[in-house]
Amino acid sequence: MMAMVFFLFLFSGAAKFALSHYEINEYDFDRGSFSAKGFDELAKDSDGVVLYLGASSGMERMIGQWCTYRRYRLETAYDAKEQYTLVLIDGASLEEEDVDLLFQFQQNHIPMVFGSLPSVKLIESDAKLASLLGISNIQQSAIDLDGMTLYEDFLVGGKVIYQAKNKEEQKQQDLNLRIPWLVLNSGSKVYMDGILPEDYEDTDAAYKPPVIWCYRTASDTVFAVNNNFMESDIGLGMLYAMERELSTYYVYPVVNTQNLVALNYPSFTDENSKKLHEVYSRDAAAVLRDLVWPGIAAVSEHNHAYPSVCMSPKYNYDVTAEPDGEKLAYYQQLLREQHGEAGISMETVGDISLEEKLAYDNRFYRKNASDYRLLFAYAKDYDAADAAMALDAAGFSDMIALLCDYDPSKNMIDAVDGKQVLQITNTGSSHTYSEDLRTKSFQTALGYSVIGQDFSEILYPTSKADQWEKVYDRFSRYTNTYWQDYDYFDETTVTEAARRCNRYMQLDYDIVTDADTIQIHSDATKENPAYFMVHTGTESIRSIRGGSYVRIDRGRYLVTAKDATVSIRCREKSQLTFWR
Repeated sequence: MMAMVFFLFLFSGAAKFALSHYEINEYDFDRGSFSAKGFDELAKDSDGVVLYLGASSGMERMIGQWCTYRRYRLETAYDAKEQYTLVLIDGASLEEEDVDLLFQFQQNHIPMVFGSLPSVKLIESDAKLASLLGISNIQQSAIDLDGMTLYEDFLVGGKVIYQAKNKEEQKQQDLNLRIPWLVLNSGSKVYMDGILPEDYEDTDAAYKPPVIWCYRTASDTVFAVNNNFMESDIGLGMLYAMERELSTYYVYPVVNTQNLVALNYPSFTDENSKKLHEVYSRDAAAVLRDLVWPGIAAVSEHNHAYPSVCMSPKYNYDVTAEPDGEKLAYYQQLLREQHGEAGISMETVGDISLEEKLAYDNRFYRKNASDYRLLFAYAKDYDAADAAMALDAAGFSDMIALLCDYDPSKNMIDAVDGKQVLQITNTGSSHTYSEDLRTKSFQTALGYSVIGQDFSEILYPTSKADQWEKVYDRFSRYTNTYWQDYDYFDETTVTEAARRCNRYMQLDYDIVTDADTIQIHSDATKENPAYFMVHTGTESIRSIRGGSYVRIDRGRYLVTAKDATVSIRCREKSQLTFWR
């Protein structure tokens, strides 16, 4: 009887292996209709004109990226004949002679965003400027905060208190906590404010130092940021959150993709054996198979993610041992069971050029996985155009996507030389307060996240922090904790993410609102849907035709368009605000 059970167990395992089609990439598709073009190649009609007044800086670059996604034309010189959708101001570079222009915008009812505040001296000396900003008085020219509170219904992900109360949280605290302490006029809506030190614990909550707010009068709307957030990509989602306040209904497309990526994993060569036996009592193959993979699988299952891996036949190309092709088939089966996907890593270690590495790798993959179409590559910090050229030259002709390290000087998503370019938004083993805000920003703006964890350090640890137990503790803790706030977005592999980014960039759409109805016109179909963030203000969605929706938070929904026209009916609900 036991022999029969054992036979059935072995047979079921063999059948599962045989029927899994692990040697085929389940995310392969007909690339005849796939055309990756950069934003600069896509001729899209402008949906409005945005004026930026200020120094050439990180703020201007961030605003430029936002205008690209919103399909606005960005101008940096004032033209009295132009009708501006929005004016963004670097208040820190504002001079006394510039102030009169602001009142012209006010008279013309043009919304303004102060990405940074004018100097305390200028605000104190100009009562009209202070009034424009909604500032009644300056309590202190500067105060060192104990933390900050970001309120719900501003950025996607809900309310967060950024206050370090222990040593571990102190490591995460990297926000600028020194700001002017301002007191706002009544009628100001505060999205983020400061947490005062214990010495000020009896201070009325209404006088807590404001960090981000909106001041609205009958004639104008002014947003202001009392920190440096708009100097970086943190400001990207904040601009979307501010713009939603300007209309009853606010709709914009998003990518809708969340990705968990193992970088430089797996490899298939026995290397650094002596050190690995000292640390793990295992060789490289056993470390990657028995320690690392179960960890990746556990985090993936906890987050309902489909893991993507960026393989490399070797980590160190100075090692003379050859990679074992049979191990590749083993990992292909594991990935298939998790509905994951394999791509390649372009990272090089050792005395070898990128071109030589790619040629070596291509021979290995053609020999051991000829039927598996490799569709994406981890380009690390290589220039995307150079990486695309190198891949083509080495014979990786099926590649449609490049995964790159985060670079704040470039668009989060773009395309170059026919390949979609996606940036990694977070590492799996780091999550500071500014990184958390940046994540919320990308999720608000694009519905987009890529967690990329580099596992090469596991085989070449230089300290205890590089060893698997420490790496896994950080990786699982940060990913499992902070990714839960975004489970309304879809989990995908890198190839599906690239296709959705491509869809987002080339999407044609039009938004029409009337009374209690929102209509989204696009080229969406059931087979090729499009995704939109829909804000309904104080109303909720009553019904939808031509698509489906998921509620994110109060008055904010993720809508999937499955037809050329999506019709949304809304209904009034109770209004809750944070107006002072």
